[in-house]
Amino acid sequence: MNYWIFVHKGEKVDAAKTFRNIVNLGNWVFMVTKPIKNKIMSLRKDDIIVFYLGGNNCKYFAGETILVTNAERPTRESIGDPVDYKSDYMVSFDVITEWDRKRTDLTNRDIRDKLNFIKNKDNWGMTFGQSIIRITERDYNDIKKLING
Repeated sequence: MNYWIFVHKGEKVDAAKTFRNIVNLGNWVFMVTKPIKNKIMSLRKDDIIVFYLGGNNCKYFAGETILVTNAERPTRESIGDPVDYKSDYMVSFDVITEWDRKRTDLTNRDIRDKLNFIKNKDNWGMTFGQSIIRITERDYNDIKKLING
């Protein structure tokens, strides 16, 4: 089992609104680019996913899920991305456990300081520059500690 963060940033819309649509659809699509292709191809059924929402009015972990498929060819187009965004792969999940955003709002320095995978605590947004980030089990447990208080 692997642990990942899926990053969703609303380009011209609120990421929280488009994330709601993704939750309802039960799958996540990717456009393959060189820096993340190997990560996408490493996604496996039963991997644990943490969702991070960035962009306008969002900078927090929104919830978690477990994958029910490996990466596969998409059956739908992306939501909330530019019209020329071409979906190459997709993963599916059953249920997302949504979290209280106040517990994981990364604009709070105290929260960032508790997360070891964020190396630069002052320029932390760079950590979420790609749409998929592999994290360790320890990183995952650190995020869960924030949720569970």
